[in-house]
Amino acid sequence: MKKLSRYTKLSIVFIIVCGIAAFLVTFRLKNISLKNGTIYSDDEIKNRLFDNSRIDHNTYLFAWKVNHSSKYRYPFIEKIDVEVIDNSSVIIYAYGKAVIGCVEHMGQYMHFDREGVVVESDSKPLEGIPLIEGLEFENVVKGKKLEMGDSQLFDRLLSLIMRLKQKEIVVQNIVFGLRDDITLKIDGNEVLLGNDDDYDYRINNLGAVMEAVESNKGNGKYRYDMRNYNEKNQELSVRRLE
Repeated sequence: MKKLSRYTKLSIVFIIVCGIAAFLVTFRLKNISLKNGTIYSDDEIKNRLFDNSRIDHNTYLFAWKVNHSSKYRYPFIEKIDVEVIDNSSVIIYAYGKAVIGCVEHMGQYMHFDREGVVVESDSKPLEGIPLIEGLEFENVVKGKKLEMGDSQLFDRLLSLIMRLKQKEIVVQNIVFGLRDDITLKIDGNEVLLGNDDDYDYRINNLGAVMEAVESNKGNGKYRYDMRNYNEKNQELSVRRLE
């Protein structure tokens, strides 16, 4: 096999270098848009993604870097995607972890995600997020999972909240009694669910039950006792609240 001459080797290296330089210059990143759905500010997101490397100056290399590296995953962020719009423009999509509930702690409302991790605190509950009452937590720290003595009870709470979200039932308060029985507060109404490991049947039918009561009894605030309500025994009592 014939060996390449020194001149040929230098020519190949020169072509490769020129190609790389042309690639970096032609696809230079100039325009950055940010769709930010997280608790971080826009500047915080950008500072986390850009580390002043040469890669950050190239549209396609920057997009590849962020989309394919686990390095750019953070505690309160579900996902970050970079979409290339043209040779010099990208859109960064930052998706925050979904908040599903909150607890009051030292005058602040600590909001947590579906894994039970506290993702943010505020002076009041976020709209549409249920406030959990009657439970004692051992550890309430931003960025950490809520801890309590009975982990099964907390898992039951998370499962209940997710079922309520699936059925699009907006609850203001989820109250635990002394025997861990659960009461839902919905727009001034009270729903007694009792103490059970499985609330699916009650939640699946709750919307229809409330709609039927309002249709028959008229508008008002009611207490729905569904503690004995199940597939075999659809016992239900409704009392108007004063």
